[in-house]
Amino acid sequence: MLFNTFEFFIFFISFIFLYILLKNKNHKVYLICISSLLFYTYGEKLWVIYLIFSAIFSYKLAYFIYHSKSRRSKLYLSIGVTLPLVILIILKMNYFNLKQIPMGVSFFTFQILSYYFDIYKKRIEPANKLLNYFAYLTMFPQLIAGPICRAKDILPQLDQIDLKIPNKKIKEGFYLITLGIIKKAVIADAISVRVDQAFESLNLPFGGTSWLLIMIAYSWQIYFDFSGYSDVAIGLSRLMGINIKDNFNNPYFSKTIKEFWNNWHISLSTWFKDYIYIPLGGSKKGQVRLLFAILTTMVLSALWHGLAFNYIVWGLWHGFSLILFNYFIQINKNDNSFIKIGNYLYMLLVVFIGWIFFRSSDFSTSIKIINSILYDFKFIKWHTFYNVYKDLIILISLAFCIDFSHFLIKLNVVRLYPWMLYIIWLFASVLALIFQAPIKEFIYFRF
Repeated sequence: MLFNTFEFFIFFISFIFLYILLKNKNHKVYLICISSLLFYTYGEKLWVIYLIFSAIFSYKLAYFIYHSKSRRSKLYLSIGVTLPLVILIILKMNYFNLKQIPMGVSFFTFQILSYYFDIYKKRIEPANKLLNYFAYLTMFPQLIAGPICRAKDILPQLDQIDLKIPNKKIKEGFYLITLGIIKKAVIADAISVRVDQAFESLNLPFGGTSWLLIMIAYSWQIYFDFSGYSDVAIGLSRLMGINIKDNFNNPYFSKTIKEFWNNWHISLSTWFKDYIYIPLGGSKKGQVRLLFAILTTMVLSALWHGLAFNYIVWGLWHGFSLILFNYFIQINKNDNSFIKIGNYLYMLLVVFIGWIFFRSSDFSTSIKIINSILYDFKFIKWHTFYNVYKDLIILISLAFCIDFSHFLIKLNVVRLYPWMLYIIWLFASVLALIFQAPIKEFIYFRF
């Protein structure tokens, strides 16, 4: 069930109406659980059984991990980590010949694993209610495509859930939902039409110049598609009185490639940082361990997206780019304007080239596109180029303006007033009528 469909609108209106009527905390959590199962069943009628089993099994196993002695606790942890990972790998390998892997399985698997790790390290205690743990794992706003939540952030909120939602959360919720739908349904889906056409034909009218524009457009498409989902998920949760942390922090305004990864898909980046990068030594065990930790983390991050060779290349590309950046920082301690501009341009270049590998169906296609941009770049009269790609140029400009205005609101440079929501809704409606993009599933549903 897509957020940007009439079916979901009816589903959520019905949910929030009942949610407001309920005056008991446990009843509200029951409603979250039941609604989440209905939501997941709508798209995954068979795999909902695996979701329920995973929730009950991980809830019980966490108790034994926490209360057992060291050696036995480690054994239970090994069992808990191995089982879902093996199933996830089998699904990624498409052993069952599925059209796509079950929606959300990568996300709720990582939530289970983080719960096990935190329990084992005694960072948190096991959930005292299966009901609350089930709600944490299956909460429908973030079940399908994140953000990947941590038990330490969500379980305390479910224990003390608001009976009456504060006005501030309601305002923030509606703003984020509106922003997310504009990003996804108006901008990303409209861009996807041109991008998909380009990758189907591979022969573009202006060679490398066209490919440069297509890949800039795709950079905004994937960002607005995924961050749009995250905004809607966070906004829906706000209306339920639950705070989910931001998943994107204006990544294209990051000053360095390292900062980009602190601002892109934050819930996944911090997951790999906390459970892979730091345990491998991070930056505390010398240069060799640092290089190993970076490359391992980025390759595993790539494999999380899929087992295709292009994803591995994408992960290695970012891994070596981060290593090169770290080396440059070590030998150059200056912090002047030229260095800052160079760091920013380096970040854009690394991310841009990385998206070529990420989007292409195979490695040879990636190389063909890169070669076209480098060796077949054509200087065309502006009005000729604009007439062919007017829609993309307008959409890219709108994407930048939307992201920059959101950036200013987050910095409190611009305040968000209620009347602004009406202007945003009107603006979105006009854009939707102009571009009339087809409704498409979110890109990260396939992961």
